[in-house]
Amino acid sequence: LCLERLLGVEVPKRAQYARVILSELGRIGEHFIWLGLQARQIAAHGLFQLVDSRREALCDIYESIGGNRWMTSFVRLGGIAADLPGGFSGRLSAFLSTVMRGVAELRAAWDGNGVWLDRARGVGTIGVAEVRSWGLSGPVARAAGVCCDLRKDEPYSAYEEFDFEVPVGLSGDVYDRYLVRVEELVQSCSIINQALRDLPDGDYS
Repeated sequence: LCLERLLGVEVPKRAQYARVILSELGRIGEHFIWLGLQARQIAAHGLFQLVDSRREALCDIYESIGGNRWMTSFVRLGGIAADLPGGFSGRLSAFLSTVMRGVAELRAAWDGNGVWLDRARGVGTIGVAEVRSWGLSGPVARAAGVCCDLRKDEPYSAYEEFDFEVPVGLSGDVYDRYLVRVEELVQSCSIINQALRDLPDGDYS
């Protein structure tokens, strides 16, 4: 984005929407990793498998788009490396449905898990003062009650065209960081569905 602004490059709207989709998929993938590690720490192997299977399905989608499973270089100066493949919307919509089912299963299992709650509530608390003095961001900052999100505060890649909420916690503990991430999964699915619904035609670079 910095280079594009310096060069005065106007990224086509289709590429902007694709970037939003890829960014939100990346968010989903990172949250899956965090949630999976939490599940493994309390020996909740079933929950770990649930999260890991979603993460594996996401890697398959990445591979169908750009040929690799991590999407490290698909966004290019001026747009994206190639257009989204045929059948992408249907495949991605099906994946998002599994994500939402997974969220429901996670909430049902974790919110009633005494071992998990004992290790999450009141543990690793980070307050607003620490967020600001340490320069923290993302779900850690939002879980502490700091409503900061560049997608809202300084919109880029057409984020201003999408309707979504920024989840914010109260206590800043592990439990709030879990809640924020789980709700961000829901919001990411909503953003991607909007982008798929309104995906413009035209150039990708």
